[in-house]
Amino acid sequence: MGETAWLIEDLLTNGLRKTLGPARKARWPRLLSLPVRPVLLSKRIEEVSLNAWPALQHMFFDGWILRFSKGYTKRANSINPLFDSRLDIAEKVVRCERLYAERGLPPVFRLTPFVLPPDLDQFLDRRHYKRIDQTHVQHFELKGQGIAVDSSVKLHDETLDDWLEIFCRLSGVPVARHQAHKEILQAIPSGAIAGCTDRLKPNRGLWIGGAGA
Repeated sequence: MGETAWLIEDLLTNGLRKTLGPARKARWPRLLSLPVRPVLLSKRIEEVSLNAWPALQHMFFDGWILRFSKGYTKRANSINPLFDSRLDIAEKVVRCERLYAERGLPPVFRLTPFVLPPDLDQFLDRRHYKRIDQTHVQHFELKGQGIAVDSSVKLHDETLDDWLEIFCRLSGVPVARHQAHKEILQAIPSGAIAGCTDRLKPNRGLWIGGAGA
């Protein structure tokens, strides 16, 4: 993970920026521009999101996490540049592209505000990658909000098979096409499946999967 991981760990643990030389400051302008608390929160959200939607296979490659899941969802089949790199960036991207092509998958890079190297998006632009599916991650502090309980909504446990059958029925797709989906759900650490129904609107419902860690 190298010196970048060391810097992030120091930021998150001590809430302080160590004295950095000009070379290091030039390498991480985006990271150093972020206040400490948002960096901590963003890193935690990224960890939880990776655990909440795990890949069926992953590979650590020079600080990057490569995820493979038989093509089911881009997030579970993506390249995640989270830590510092030592290899030449052009060579590294080509090797990633080859690994995904061998599995019949397109290379998808998930770029966060703390992507490393910080200019990776510019390199991918020059390589004619297209930006798709921009995601805005939002959070809300529930403590002390006094959220009212709606008695018309009932929450009940579901088995994975029952949950998946309901999901596919509502989505209008056969269960046979969602085997990779099922494998991902089975891989969620501390997972739980629940159904939420509204007795005032019996034709509506929400089925959710939860993950700890």
